[in-house]
Amino acid sequence: MNSKMHYNLLNRKIAKLSIWGLSKWGLGGLCLLSTCFLGCEEEKTQVRPQRSVARAVPTNTSAIPNAVDLSKYQQIGNGPSKAPDWIASQDISLMRRYSINEPTGFRNGVEFTPKGIWIERREAGWVLVLNEENLAYPTELISRGQRVEILLKGEPSSQLQNQSNSEESQAQWRIPSSPMPGKTKEWESKSEYSLELLQWQVKPYNKSKGVFQAAGKASGRLMIQFVDNQGVQGWLVGKFEDVLVRYMGDPAQWS
Repeated sequence: MNSKMHYNLLNRKIAKLSIWGLSKWGLGGLCLLSTCFLGCEEEKTQVRPQRSVARAVPTNTSAIPNAVDLSKYQQIGNGPSKAPDWIASQDISLMRRYSINEPTGFRNGVEFTPKGIWIERREAGWVLVLNEENLAYPTELISRGQRVEILLKGEPSSQLQNQSNSEESQAQWRIPSSPMPGKTKEWESKSEYSLELLQWQVKPYNKSKGVFQAAGKASGRLMIQFVDNQGVQGWLVGKFEDVLVRYMGDPAQWS
């Protein structure tokens, strides 16, 4: 219906109502009916039906911000596929001799050099983390990145020594499992390791400074080997110096 026809029809309706309203209630009734009718017509002409909009669901990693390339964790590299014998036998004297550089290693022939190394207090205890990604800031809660996590046995000190065989070790090698950053899974494998702390300068937890706290620094050396049921190996060896130590909660609530 065009605007001219609409107004002609509207005028005829108003005229009929005007005669009826005037005879029924007088001039006041006429004004009331005209106002109500015009208001209803105005509202009717302004309302527009909502149209549904179909939203595309991302089907490729290019649609995911900072998407993780999973292929790099599934490939076989050109590096050594087996750990040196002295790592396989967990020879501590040779670890001390060769652990002069920052920790590095291989998994399935692909080199792994952690950029972020720190020790943090969790509910389970003190954990040494060697992550391919570094922390953005000291108390960042991070779940992304390929990493090795070693649960320390005993209370840390500058004389702490840990050795665990494949039956005792609770170490994990975690690998990204989704293009979405932050999703990882444990590489199903058995591990054994040797670890020594050479420096431990850590302040007690301070309840007045928030939940997550930077606490000090530590130094040490380690060697660790992983082997899965297909014979695929991964290992790390090296020395870490002045790495961050932090609390991820109040240790008192976990005791």
